[in-house]
Amino acid sequence: MGNLEILAGIIGSDGHIKRNKFRLVVVNQDSNFIKSIVLPLIKQITGKAPKPIFNKSAFGGWKFLIFVNSPFLWNTLQERFNIPAGKKSEKILPPNLQTNEERLDFISGWFAGDGCVTLFRGRPRLEMWSKSKDFIFWVKEVLKENGVISSVCLIKGKELFFLDIKRLESVKRFHEIINIPHPEKERKLISLLQEYSQPDLNTSN
Repeated sequence: MGNLEILAGIIGSDGHIKRNKFRLVVVNQDSNFIKSIVLPLIKQITGKAPKPIFNKSAFGGWKFLIFVNSPFLWNTLQERFNIPAGKKSEKILPPNLQTNEERLDFISGWFAGDGCVTLFRGRPRLEMWSKSKDFIFWVKEVLKENGVISSVCLIKGKELFFLDIKRLESVKRFHEIINIPHPEKERKLISLLQEYSQPDLNTSN
């Protein structure tokens, strides 16, 4: 498991890079995710232990913000992962990653931030989104190379590209190759897969 790739995916999806001062920000509403995943990754990679700030969201509700200064991470995210400083949504390009494991780890981090585990006609379904067409089609291709079939559509009005994994075989394969670094999303996917695999006692006779 590549912790740098995972953290890069989380920041790329659920945070941003300031234009100056080598500052990075992670934003998320899940306190367990912040405490058990994000903060330990930041500590391991930067040696720093920032304190989350609990703040009111512009969309209602509350969110945690984490600010960390790291010249190494600030430069690496831009040079290796193609995450630009400032407004990044439409500008993100596919990362410069050499191995399949690095690509999958980066995607796992992105899914932790901007992915969803849900249901489609009673079956487990995975969703992921980005405003970058180049990036989302790169994810689609990497998943395809690893046996996961997905589709991409554009949500008009929001200019958002939506990646959808709804074939049960592909959802299972996704879970085989990617351990979602988000405790609640991973727990939910395991639960739905187990539930769907159970025989229906009402139709077994």
